[in-house]
Amino acid sequence: MFGESRRDPEERKAAQAERRRDSLWNVVDPRFYAFGQGAFDHNFSQGLDLQQTYSGGIGWTLIDRANQTLDLKASLSYVRQQFSGAPGQN
Repeated sequence: MFGESRRDPEERKAAQAERRRDSLWNVVDPRFYAFGQGAFDHNFSQGLDLQQTYSGGIGWTLIDRANQTLDLKASLSYVRQQFSGAPGQN
């Protein structure tokens, strides 16, 4: 179908292997990995000038088959919100 991209199983395995090579936990077990994320947002209609979110964690791939993947992840997040007109701000 036009515009549809499908990876064959060999391409998928190669991409997964590359992701695992880049993982910090690869020394222990290739199924373990670490991840991080950052996000910024605003919503002026609700008075939210800036929301900052930082998170990171670890994961473990339990099942990794051509048609099925199951990961367990644990993460911690920090969220900071700045509102316009908040008390103590001029």
